Amino acid sequence: MWITETVELPDELIDAARKDELVLFVGAGASIDPPASLPSYKELVTELAREQLPDEEAVQQLLDGSSLDDVLGKLPDRENAHSRALRLMQPNESHCNETHKAIMRLAKAVGTPRIVTTNYDMLLEEAGKNLEIDFGRVYAGPALPLGSSFDGIVHVHGNLQSRPDEIILDNHDYAKAYLQDSWAARFITEMFRHYSVLFIGYGMTDPIMKYLTLGGISQNHPHFVLIGEKIAQGDSNVDDNGWIERGITPIQFPLHEDPEPRFKELPIVLNRFAKSLSDDYIEIKERIQRIIDSGNVPSSLDDSDFMTMALRTEDGAKCFMNFLRDLIMMKLLDGFLGC
Repeated sequence: MWITETVELPDELIDAARKDELVLFVGAGASIDPPASLPSYKELVTELAREQLPDEEAVQQLLDGSSLDDVLGKLPDRENAHSRALRLMQPNESHCNETHKAIMRLAKAVGTPRIVTTNYDMLLEEAGKNLEIDFGRVYAGPALPLGSSFDGIVHVHGNLQSRPDEIILDNHDYAKAYLQDSWAARFITEMFRHYSVLFIGYGMTDPIMKYLTLGGISQNHPHFVLIGEKIAQGDSNVDDNGWIERGITPIQFPLHEDPEPRFKELPIVLNRFAKSLSDDYIEIKERIQRIIDSGNVPSSLDDSDFMTMALRTEDGAKCFMNFLRDLIMMKLLDGFLGC
């Protein structure tokens, strides 16, 4: 279904949402745009390395030769890096942005809010409170719920209320949580088996993707990722095959360059998705009426797909039947009046 003129959502994703079988899996990309203005994982790693290494050359040398989680694992003072990471992720002026709000609206529209995040920040909670959305309980690793049956917000890697030694930050932490003790792996594995997952704010090179796919992602349910594509480029900058090989269907949205907020299209897509799930009979009827009154076949992709999807819902089918009944009555009246 074309949710906007540039973004098409797979029918399987919409079906999972309508069945209340969708988990929103949120990464650092959601917290980049203002007023959140938090660093990406790469920016966080670079800052932590600069604080401990003697010069920029040493920083670049380490960054060029290692994955980001390995970089942090090689720092002289890992304990300090964990403490500093938590402080760097809670600047006083940081607040929830439009993406956080849109995620919470979508979680509510799905039915049971199920949000999993690797972010330490608690801006999703702030957005939920601002919008007066009941998002349920908040969990932080290693104290996680059952992946097969949960609701609320799950901070798999810990959050700002966690102790520094509880957060997952570097390769040692990942190995312990996903390979040795496996408490994070158990939760994630069960989640994939019982729900469809929509990744928001992740890139394929994020360390979490490596650990998520070590044991393979269960294909009991389809999984998806929203990824930004630079609109200034003629060709796609996104490696669809890399995602598909991991069992995840990529959904592209336009990615803006500075000075625009880079992810300004993302909340638009999420809000449209949420609205399509929560539209009631009156709203569906009004949109169908507007399209019919135009006197033309739907000209936009989202209008055309809306009409198709509306027929698949009880309210949408009811609207069409009522319009058809009214049309038949008008023709009958025309026939009588013409006699």
